[in-house]
Amino acid sequence: MIDFIKLKINTPDINAIRNNSLLQWDQLANEGTGEVKELTAQYYGITFKITANKYLEITGSLHKHFNTIRGNGSQNYNDFNHSDLTQAVRSISETFALNPEQCKVENIEFGVNILCPVEVNKVLHSAINHRGQPFTREYGEKKRFKECIHQRYIVKIYNKGLQFDRPEKILRFELKVLKMEQIRGTGLNTLADILEPEILTALGQELRENFNEILFYGLEIDPNRLNTRERLVLSEGRNAQYWTDLKKENRNVYKKRRERFISLVARYSSFNIPDMIGKKVSEKWVELQGSKSKTLPILTGGQTLPILTGGFTHINRSGKGLICHLSQNEVSQSKEQRKTISARVWKPFHLVPVYRSKTNDLLEFLDLTTGKRVKTAEKKCNP
Repeated sequence: MIDFIKLKINTPDINAIRNNSLLQWDQLANEGTGEVKELTAQYYGITFKITANKYLEITGSLHKHFNTIRGNGSQNYNDFNHSDLTQAVRSISETFALNPEQCKVENIEFGVNILCPVEVNKVLHSAINHRGQPFTREYGEKKRFKECIHQRYIVKIYNKGLQFDRPEKILRFELKVLKMEQIRGTGLNTLADILEPEILTALGQELRENFNEILFYGLEIDPNRLNTRERLVLSEGRNAQYWTDLKKENRNVYKKRRERFISLVARYSSFNIPDMIGKKVSEKWVELQGSKSKTLPILTGGQTLPILTGGFTHINRSGKGLICHLSQNEVSQSKEQRKTISARVWKPFHLVPVYRSKTNDLLEFLDLTTGKRVKTAEKKCNP
C-alpha cells in the first residue's frame, strides 16, 4: 500500500521537535561561521530534517517503520494494510505532536506485493515498455528490477522475494510520485488524507491503470503456431526501441500495431500477464484496504466491496465515496474494538464513481474488474 513518503510540515514547533528525547540530532554547520545549517535525526527508519532552524521535513518508508517498531525488521515484503497504515501514522503523529492535516505530502510511493503464479523474473523479462517508453533494468545477485522514468513519476516492477531472500515468488509493483500534480485528482494532499478510503481507492485506480499501460510479451509462445505475418509482428514488438521509434514517426500506426501485438500475445501466450497479474494487483489493493482474504470477491465475480476498516468510522466524507446501492452491516473489527461501519455493496457492476476534485461533479466510473473507465452516459447511478 503506502510505502515511502516525504512530508513538509506547515508551521512546525521546531523547539519541541529539537528537544524531543527520542531524537538524537546530527549537525551540518558552516565551517567558517559555525552556523548550523541543517539538523537530521533518525527514528525507526524515519528521518527528521530541520533546515535553517525553521523548516521541518520528514521522510521514510511507513511500511518499514511499522515493521521496525514491532520488531519485524526493516523490511517491506509483507502485507501492510489500512489498519497498519493507520497505526503508523498515529505513532508518528502522537509521538512528535504533529497534526496530520498540517503535514503536506510532497512525494509518495504506493504499490502492492503479490504472490506471483509464475516466476517473477519471467514477468520482468516480458515487460517491454510503459506508455511507449522503455524500461531501464538493474540485475544483480539479489536484484531483478525494472523501472520506467516519466517526468512526474516512476513505474517500478521488481522481484521483492529475491531482494529479501524469501522463498515465495513475491512481485512488487509500485508508483513513485515525483510531482504531486500527477495524482492531484485523487484528493491526496496531506498525511491525514492517506487514511481516507475514497482517496486510497483512487490511488488503487491509478496503480491499476498504470499497470494496464505496460506492454508485455507473452510466456511460452510456440512459434510453430504463428503464420509469417504474426511472427514478424511479435518479433518486432519484443524490441522496446521499435515502439519508441514508431511512436515518434506515426502515433496512429503505433496505436494500431500495439493493439495488434497485444491481441496476438493474448491469443498465443500460455499465461496472460496483463490480465492475470493486473487482476492480482487490483485484488491485493482492495484487500489491503481492509478486506479479509477469505472473503475477497470483488474482482472474482462477487458483489461485495470489502469493508474499509482501520480503527475509524468513515461516513462518506464531503459527499464523496460510493453513492450506489449501499447497505449497512455491523462488522467485527477485532477483539478489542467493534464499530458499526459501512459495508459497501454495489450491484451489478464493480463500479467506483470518479469525481472532479474541486467541484465534486461526477465525471465517470472506474470498473475495478478491468481497470478501465466507464463514462456516466454508459452507466447511471441510482441513489
